[in-house]
Amino acid sequence: MAPRQKREIKFIENERSRLSTFHRRQCSIFEKADELSKIPDVEVRVLLVSPTNISYTFGKPSLINNVERNLMKELEQLEMHEELLRKRNQEELEKSKMLEKVELEDLVAFKEKLEALRADRKRRHEEMKASATLLMLSEETENKKMKIEADPREKYELRPRIPRNYVE
Repeated sequence: MAPRQKREIKFIENERSRLSTFHRRQCSIFEKADELSKIPDVEVRVLLVSPTNISYTFGKPSLINNVERNLMKELEQLEMHEELLRKRNQEELEKSKMLEKVELEDLVAFKEKLEALRADRKRRHEEMKASATLLMLSEETENKKMKIEADPREKYELRPRIPRNYVE
């Protein structure tokens, strides 16, 4: 057998020959589709539109039924997806409302705790100041006692000294 020659595909100017070529090729495409559809578990669909805008279909099972079935499946999937998105949005809205409420309650509780801590810190600061003052006084008294014991002349002088040149 001689090898086939590859034909150049170009636009057919004559309308009548263009239509006859379309119908010839349509028949051969539909024959091939029919052969493929005989293979088990294979669905074949062909849609051809002629140069005169007429559509031709081939399908096993029927193309229109298959397209309709597929469109219905896609529509069901879209509806399920839309319902899922609606539920998610509703849940997120409820969560955000809950978070706003919880956040406000948490902030109020946090503010109260801060105020309690501030009051406690102030009380402790005052206690520390008082104990430091007492400690300083006790150290001063202790130092004076030690001084008095060390120097018998100043034994009776616990009051502050008045300078000699002090005038009232």
